[in-house]
Amino acid sequence: YGRFEGPPAVPALRAELDAVAAADGTGALWARLAALDPASAARIDRNDQKRLVRALEVTITTGVPLSEHHARHDHRTVPPRYPHRLIGLTPPRDQLYAAIDARVDAMLAGGLLDEVTALRAAGYAPPLRSQQAIGYAELHEHLAGRLDLSRAVELIKRNSRHYARRQLSWYRGQAQVEWATADRVDLADLAAYLTASPP
Repeated sequence: YGRFEGPPAVPALRAELDAVAAADGTGALWARLAALDPASAARIDRNDQKRLVRALEVTITTGVPLSEHHARHDHRTVPPRYPHRLIGLTPPRDQLYAAIDARVDAMLAGGLLDEVTALRAAGYAPPLRSQQAIGYAELHEHLAGRLDLSRAVELIKRNSRHYARRQLSWYRGQAQVEWATADRVDLADLAAYLTASPP
């Protein structure tokens, strides 16, 4: 479905907004966006200058909030740009959870704790959004002395399973997805299936 057809860049306006950020900080851009388009401001980080500038640019040049453009460009009302077919493959729940647990163990064995330790030493920690991601948040809690490591790992696995369930629920709400349960994917079989029954 792509993105809505947004307006082209306006270099003079971008320069003006960048100057505001340089003089007063990105918080000033965020406050201006919050006044014009609260919905976009709620989902854009206060420090994300590039996205703040673009949201303001679209809102100012079109006279319509960026969030409203996005709401209008909805897959339920906008035709697809390309012929397509969406196939959803879901493994049995116990296999999915086992794979999640194994992936968390592999990430830890690969140095995730060392990575989070280095990030903290460099000044990166919650409430930064990047440090609230699953895996990072729990290890920050461990390194802050609020969780022992085994409990942090347990929470990473649990929170990853919850996230996987939310993803499945969201995708199941998409009517155009064809669902198949599979514990492994044979790409040759999938290609034959798609070829035999085109959209």
